[in-house]
Amino acid sequence: MKKSGMDSHSSEEQRSIVFPFVPQKKIPQNAILALGNESWEILRKLLPGHQEKKFSLGKILENTNFSCVGPATGSPAAALFLEQMIASGAKNIIALGCAGSLQPGLLIGDYLLATGSLSEEGTSSHYFPDQKQPMPDTKAISALADILQKKGISFQEGMVWTTDAPYRELVWKVKKYQESNIYAVEMEISALYTVARFHGVALAAIVVISDELFTFQWKRGFNKPLFKEKFHHLAKTILESFICLEKK
Repeated sequence: MKKSGMDSHSSEEQRSIVFPFVPQKKIPQNAILALGNESWEILRKLLPGHQEKKFSLGKILENTNFSCVGPATGSPAAALFLEQMIASGAKNIIALGCAGSLQPGLLIGDYLLATGSLSEEGTSSHYFPDQKQPMPDTKAISALADILQKKGISFQEGMVWTTDAPYRELVWKVKKYQESNIYAVEMEISALYTVARFHGVALAAIVVISDELFTFQWKRGFNKPLFKEKFHHLAKTILESFICLEKK
């Protein structure tokens, strides 16, 4: 049978010529990747006194037991950040971002734990050419769900649609993916799940709903107090869980 894609090349031919810089000083194994400026600014404000240092195309805030890296917007940037984080020592990663809802039961300010993804971005195919629905590490998803449940935080679980095009959420696509039981649209998660799987690290992604598309009209919530409050609360909860690990 004829091979296709990467399978048709030897392991040496599949070796990447370009690779992330490996620092002498590793970062902690536990890390948060901020998806977008909103996520990064909230994390930065929740960690006063932590010095920002340059990291890849963005910045890093380090504690003894965890680090926060970002902001990453879009799949190529998110993959670049994650590759550098993994090369620097990160193994257990939570990605925190926002998304637009495709379902009437998921409103601005709600939380969605991404238990799967549909890739419409261009990054994932460079790792696994035939993979269309990148999946997360199940243990990482369970661990993040456990953190939220112990704090009494309500959330939903479901698949996200990852796109490269910020303004191409077309009516027919939203209808199609609603019917396919996809919960939300965003720009990074399928690429992150792909890179994490490729390198064998644990990564779970959670988003706060920032806008609603399910009526086929755009309802924005980016500047609403509810969205900002819920984003702040989620980020604080995740940080506290890492700080608790540090004290054990």
